[in-house]
Amino acid sequence: MPIKKKESGIGLVEVIAALGIAVVVLTSLVSLSIFTLRASLRGKLLSEGSKFSNREMEWIRAYRDSTSWEVFKTAFSSCTSDFCHMQMISGSGVSPISGKYVEYTDTSGNPTVNSVWRGFIVQIDGTNDIVKVTTEASWLIGGQTKFSHVYTDFSNWRQR
Repeated sequence: MPIKKKESGIGLVEVIAALGIAVVVLTSLVSLSIFTLRASLRGKLLSEGSKFSNREMEWIRAYRDSTSWEVFKTAFSSCTSDFCHMQMISGSGVSPISGKYVEYTDTSGNPTVNSVWRGFIVQIDGTNDIVKVTTEASWLIGGQTKFSHVYTDFSNWRQR
């Protein structure tokens, strides 16, 4: 009787098990990459939104400091029921303009995926002579609108 040699090699079961493990590992890596990219974009937009909200507030503060208190209150009286934004005007500083302003547009002026809208709304307290300002930046991510807000009260601290 002839002697049979032992054949060793990779069987079909081992190949299927190895492919299954490889698919699970690759799916996990892809899912982790997508989660990381989304979290990175979320963090970037939150940082940008906070920056725009704070810059809007600083421009309002600069406008208050460059004009008289009555001019300041009058300029912001139209921003009590609708959003406004501060706009740079060449040679004369900043001025309030009606409506929100969109950052990051394409060449034709349309919002892009990473667009951030910024603006502010005010409440004028005539009895205490205080202007309450809420700046807001908003952006769309994953079909949801996210916000960044900054609040402060302005007063006639120079009494002029």
